[in-house]
Amino acid sequence: MAFNIHQKLFNRDGELLEDASRQYQDQLLTLFEQSPEWQEFWNEDRSTGWTSMLLDYGFDYLGVTPPQMSPDNLRELLFEIFPRKVTAPAEDAPDVIAELQVFWKFLQREFHLENAAANLAILNMDAVR
Repeated sequence: MAFNIHQKLFNRDGELLEDASRQYQDQLLTLFEQSPEWQEFWNEDRSTGWTSMLLDYGFDYLGVTPPQMSPDNLRELLFEIFPRKVTAPAEDAPDVIAELQVFWKFLQREFHLENAAANLAILNMDAVR
């Protein structure tokens, strides 16, 4: 069965469906890690795991999945939620941006998400800051 990136992860009251979200994240991350984008990006010298955090925090704090994630949501995750929740050395910042750029390129190619280009633009602009 093919992965449905648009599946519902929240009930009618907006509460996260824990089992469904865990399965969704596991399946999406497996597809990402098997993608040509990830294979080209990955090496042992990088700090990784940022995509998993993006998904977790997107679900838990903003109630959004990748197809619903706006550039404003992405900015909020990167510049408000990550700094409050993640302890990492400053030198990891380029790896965070690079991994998330690769993730959104994967989403754009694999799922043709309408928001992927706008989120990539945010990552490209913010990476220069």
